[in-house]
Amino acid sequence: MRIYYFLFLLIGIPVLLSAQHPAMRSMRAALKEKVKITDLQSWFEAQQSRGAVEDSLAWTNVETRSSTFGELRIGNTQKPESEIHAAIDPADSNRMMVAVMRHDPFVSSPLSFSFYGTENFGQNWFQSPFRGTDTGNSAVAGGGDPVLVYDSNGKVHLVWLLLTFNGSTQNGKVGFYYASTENQGLNWSQAPNNPRIFGNLIVPAGSNDIVATDKFVDKPWLAIDQTSGIFRDQLYMIYYELQLMPDTVPTIQCARKSRTGTNFGTSTVQVNSQQYVDLQFSSVDIDDAGVVHVSFFATLDGTHYALYHASSSNGGTSFDPETKIADVGFPAPTTLGSFPSSIEGIDRLYPCPHIQVDNSESPFNGYLYATWTAQGVGQGNNTEGFDIYFSRSTDGGNSWSYPAIVNNDMDSKTHQFYSSIDVTPKGIIVLSWYDRRDDPNNLDTHYYMAYSADGGVTFEDQFVVSGQSSDFSKIGNTNEDFGIGEYTQIISSPGHAIPFWADGRGNNGEVKVYTGFVPLDAKAMVGMDRWSSLSDILEVFEVFPNPTVDKLAIDWTMTATEDVGLSLLDMQGKEVRKIQFGRMKAGEHQYTLDLQSLAAGTYVLLLEAGEAMAGRRILLEKQ
Repeated sequence: MRIYYFLFLLIGIPVLLSAQHPAMRSMRAALKEKVKITDLQSWFEAQQSRGAVEDSLAWTNVETRSSTFGELRIGNTQKPESEIHAAIDPADSNRMMVAVMRHDPFVSSPLSFSFYGTENFGQNWFQSPFRGTDTGNSAVAGGGDPVLVYDSNGKVHLVWLLLTFNGSTQNGKVGFYYASTENQGLNWSQAPNNPRIFGNLIVPAGSNDIVATDKFVDKPWLAIDQTSGIFRDQLYMIYYELQLMPDTVPTIQCARKSRTGTNFGTSTVQVNSQQYVDLQFSSVDIDDAGVVHVSFFATLDGTHYALYHASSSNGGTSFDPETKIADVGFPAPTTLGSFPSSIEGIDRLYPCPHIQVDNSESPFNGYLYATWTAQGVGQGNNTEGFDIYFSRSTDGGNSWSYPAIVNNDMDSKTHQFYSSIDVTPKGIIVLSWYDRRDDPNNLDTHYYMAYSADGGVTFEDQFVVSGQSSDFSKIGNTNEDFGIGEYTQIISSPGHAIPFWADGRGNNGEVKVYTGFVPLDAKAMVGMDRWSSLSDILEVFEVFPNPTVDKLAIDWTMTATEDVGLSLLDMQGKEVRKIQFGRMKAGEHQYTLDLQSLAAGTYVLLLEAGEAMAGRRILLEKQ
């Protein structure tokens, strides 16, 4: 093998691994999923004469609201959008950005990306003019996986994957592109030398197969150091890499961009210490001490899969040997990296593992949480349906709890899949996922969520956040099987969980992106000065005087007739006063609340009008 490798270096022709090599089969499966063109040769010919036709690139208002938890559709394009990532500014929860992949069958690129932002906690959303497909003289043949993150100064960093080709030579690249914006996506600065981390591709003449000639890279995830240490605002990208050479094995790599750097460096660090037959699907987060935590899904024998955790306490210079989080019951792959799917509407099954650090001001600070999709723990006694699994570590990842099933439907045949996880600044764990428990035919799908206020010991109040169900068998019918994507996202503020998902609720083949602003339990709200759910029902909610010594005047304005109630909570979340007004008409309303019998201190006043909810922190002083 050394002679063969030496010869290829001498003659300058890359080694093409046998199609039977396990790593090559895994890579080819991933390439097939990323390519968005079926007839490459016709596409190459079309590039010579066809120009791009884009939607308007204006910075425009793009949302449509419904009533469920203030649910709204983000985006007003008729083109399918899915595969979502979202981020919230940790210094200002009014500011958020969302990145999605868009199917663009009538332009020179078969896909583009949409970026949506809000600066007022979702009251208005705007679409960025940036599309992510400007690659100079190369044309885009596929890609995906947009992911973004805010730094400590409110700057948004973005990475995405593209497959690009020169139409005349049919040579191309698969690589990661990097850009940033300091004004919520109105203007983007795209890094020089994009892509910095890439592999070379070729389409043999007359063929519709793409071949990687040196290495293949896939699925980036981002995290940024928000501590005050020496690595503050250092950006980490964790990704899959396969070097195409004899006896190769895939790896998880870590690339870094310094606070002042314009792009990632070319020097990367391998995360995994063991050699796995196959590994994919990484995730990354950073704790308050600056320790980088990475999880990934891997197999040592090609049959038995598990979820692993590795960490770095030196800014990603090196990673400690990984520990196993849990064995994962998953269908045996038909080829490495390609899992058969029994979930209707999901063509390429995905365990969707995520890791999240608790950086809250709670007793659970420093805990690690992991979630994934599986049919059981290990290969034995697996259920027919898929479930959402959860494990936690209270010692920095050295040991992990036995995996628990989060969804409480108690039905081993229905499917729950593709979870996302976040932790609020108050230490509330929020989890969201696709769920079919409401359909005995195991087909119609809602988007569900649950939360835990005790560090993951229990999950409370599992409920639907999507306004309508969606028949996943119809998704992709009108968009060349663009599909639902592999990722959803949940982010959070101190008082709200904010899930993002894609569905096809029209059951006509369309795929659209939705979000909802879900008020959390009162225990999560007591530290906030003021907040409100995303709803048009409550136009005004004001209290005065504040601070007060005995009475509180309350004014509110509603746009619809609703059942109305007031609750007063102490700082432990205990309800100390409850008033039910019953049905009230649209218009202005006033009420005076007598507080003379209460002790001096801080309280939270909640106003509920139908599904709308708002809160104000009240200071009661005694003369």
